Amino acid sequence: MMNEGCFANEGCFANGGCRSAANEECACDANEEDFANEGRVSRERKESTDMKPEDDPLKEKSMAFAVCAVKLARWLREEKKEFSLADQILRSGTSIGANLAEARHAASRKDFLAKCKISLKECSETLFWIELLERSDLLSRDQAKPLASDCNDIRRLLAASCKTLERNLQP
Repeated sequence: MMNEGCFANEGCFANGGCRSAANEECACDANEEDFANEGRVSRERKESTDMKPEDDPLKEKSMAFAVCAVKLARWLREEKKEFSLADQILRSGTSIGANLAEARHAASRKDFLAKCKISLKECSETLFWIELLERSDLLSRDQAKPLASDCNDIRRLLAASCKTLERNLQP
């Protein structure tokens, strides 16, 4: 279940990143106005779709993480004046969900598996950039830890999905 916080601006991000004190999942689905009120957004704000979020947790987690990557890149550019690493985290962090979206319309099961593996590689790359941002003192440990944890959660889901897909493709 999504929590009520994110890092849309320095105030929210400076207070620990994407997660609440309860250390629940990232909820980067807020707009800038939502964060004017203590950097939080209500759970009811979540948009309704034909499919319930719990029906496709990987889609929801990758989308929420992509929004976090967008907001982190914006924060890095505006507050830290770091453009190159902001671009890298933006590309790899949003590519995870983009490749999963493309996989849903794959031409074959092998194509589907290939797109899922690309998403898995993008997760690994994103973890690298998060660690680099922390080691370069552009993110504090408190800021990097929840981002890395969210990305690792997605990576574990993707790794398990890829293993299952590979097993199912065996003759």
